[in-house]
Amino acid sequence: MIRFVVNNDELEATLKLSNEVFGLNPGDDKNSLLETWLEKWRDGFVLNWIDNDRIVSYVFVVKKQWKDSENDIFSQSWHIWLCGTSPSYRGTGIMGNLIEEATKRCDLSYSKFLTVATLPDRFTSMARFIQQQNFAIFAERFERAFGQEYRKIDCYRPILTVPTQF
Repeated sequence: MIRFVVNNDELEATLKLSNEVFGLNPGDDKNSLLETWLEKWRDGFVLNWIDNDRIVSYVFVVKKQWKDSENDIFSQSWHIWLCGTSPSYRGTGIMGNLIEEATKRCDLSYSKFLTVATLPDRFTSMARFIQQQNFAIFAERFERAFGQEYRKIDCYRPILTVPTQF
C-alpha cells in the first residue's frame, strides 16, 4: 500500500530505512541526517510502500533548480532525491509503482520533467532500473561519494500524466 509521509515520526522512520538500504549510520553523510531530510521535505514529498505495517520502500521527490552548466533541456525539475527498497522486496515492482505514483503527484506548473541521478558503478541495479523506467541520461560527471570518486549520471523523463492533487 502506498502512503504519503505526513509527519516527522513517519519521515524519521523512512530515514531509518534509507540508512539501512545505503549502509549508513546517522552522521556518516549529510543525507543520513534528519535535519537534511526535514529541510528537503519542505519542497517535496515522500511516498512509502507499506507491507504488514512496515515501510519497505520509499521515494523522496523534491523541487530542483538546475544550473545552466548542468543541462540545456530545462531549468528546473521534480527530482527523485533519494529512493530505496528493503533487499527482500527488490525486484517486486514496488519501486516502479512508487515512481509512477510520485509522477502523478508532481505539479506540472512547476516542471514537466522528473529527474534522478545515480552512481552506476556503485548501484548497478539502480542504473539498469532507471533506464527500464524510460529515463534518459542527459549529463555525466565524476563526484565524490561514499569516500571515493564515482561516475554519476543524471537522467530525466517527461511527466506525461495528469497530476493528482493532494
